[in-house]
Amino acid sequence: MSRRELAKKAFKKFVNGIITVFFVIGLVYSVVFYLFWANTKLPFITYFGEALASLESVTLLNSPQWRTPTVTEYAINITKDCKSQNDLCKAWKIFEFMEFNFTYTVTNDFYYDFNTAMKLRRCDCSTCTLIYCAMLRSLDVECYPVHDLPGKHTYALVNIDGVVYKVDVARGIFVKTNLRA
Repeated sequence: MSRRELAKKAFKKFVNGIITVFFVIGLVYSVVFYLFWANTKLPFITYFGEALASLESVTLLNSPQWRTPTVTEYAINITKDCKSQNDLCKAWKIFEFMEFNFTYTVTNDFYYDFNTAMKLRRCDCSTCTLIYCAMLRSLDVECYPVHDLPGKHTYALVNIDGVVYKVDVARGIFVKTNLRA
């Protein structure tokens, strides 16, 4: 066999090996998601589900129903006492507004637009978190909804100057975490 034929054979074997590796990775990935959707309680699978659910909320936050001038008007009005660069003050003022003006319900009072939620002034944890994050994002403060699937609950992570705060509007929690952005 010539060197050229040996090189071709080696290359073909290499490519087949890579294809096999990608096939196995895809298979494992599929099994993991099958197990997740079958409601398995394995922790590493739960993280995938939390990521997917959180991604869905971030996508919703970027939709036109949650990015309106009304959201920005509410946020500016609520935080009018804060200095322009004080994002912690803004996050706290909006948190206080939510605490004193909204009724938390454990039922699925999920609204797909900001105006309906503001009119009714009641919300489940997902909607409360979306309202909170929508207002903060309208003020250019990083806020991300996080879904805790084992507990079936939603809260927000807020990044303020590299320090991450866990804000659970529904349960009245506003704490600094050990996470760094």
